[in-house]
Amino acid sequence: MKKTILSIALFLAVTMMGIAQKIHRDYADGRLYVRLTSFVHPKTGEAMVAGKNFSLENLPFKLENPGKYGIRSVKRAFTVNASPELNATLEIVFDNHQLAGELLSEISQSRFVKFAERVPLIKKDLVPNDPQYASLWHLAKINAATAWNYFSTGSNVVIAVVDDALDRNHRHCKRRYQ
Repeated sequence: MKKTILSIALFLAVTMMGIAQKIHRDYADGRLYVRLTSFVHPKTGEAMVAGKNFSLENLPFKLENPGKYGIRSVKRAFTVNASPELNATLEIVFDNHQLAGELLSEISQSRFVKFAERVPLIKKDLVPNDPQYASLWHLAKINAATAWNYFSTGSNVVIAVVDDALDRNHRHCKRRYQ
């Protein structure tokens, strides 16, 4: 029962993602990454802080007509203080998805912007072809499907799960497997 509900929920989630993604099949609609030239804000001198939202007025670059893009939020793209490059990367979320190319071009012209790009859409493309996959609960527990997507390079790759399913302490087996 639990597996059936999980399967239905997963199917609905994937279906809704496919319906919601309208403009570009490889990039998240209404999202841009902007890598600034420095992780220190040029106007305020403040370091870009994880999770901090920025107002349009407080951005290091100016937009001609920000209202036409329907910008909803500007924040640090990554919440881990891993490197100056990640700390200086913002994510801009906007509603007018059709103008992504225009917004990208406008932002890229600023001397405070190293580069700007669309946010890649992360999706699963491969599915394990084992007919018993649904019954292998332990693979779901370790998120094996995700690994399958990243490391499957073609039909010449064989992935096997070796499990003898033998209780070596069972009274009929104990003498044989010591």
